Amino acid sequence: MAQRVLSSDMTSLVSAMKLALKYSKTLLDAEYRREMLQASHVIAVDSRNLLDTVDMARRLQLYRTAQSSTGSDAASDATCDSAAAAAAEQPCE
Repeated sequence: MAQRVLSSDMTSLVSAMKLALKYSKTLLDAEYRREMLQASHVIAVDSRNLLDTVDMARRLQLYRTAQSSTGSDAASDATCDSAAAAAAEQPCE
């Protein structure tokens, strides 16, 4: 899913860049540059969201691994950090 979204965003960036190059010597230069910047901003936001999702999944996996390997509440308090608590939707005490 993410690959499809990023691929379509990249396609729109490439087409915006081609138009910006084509009309770089005309009065429409600023408009096509703006469209190119908008397309690149969409890619940046989508990439950041993907990175955050992957990072949260990794932290959740580490948190669950720590929980299953120790099996005690005292050990879970020791391994609990704010990111792992947010991933597991449980507060650290």
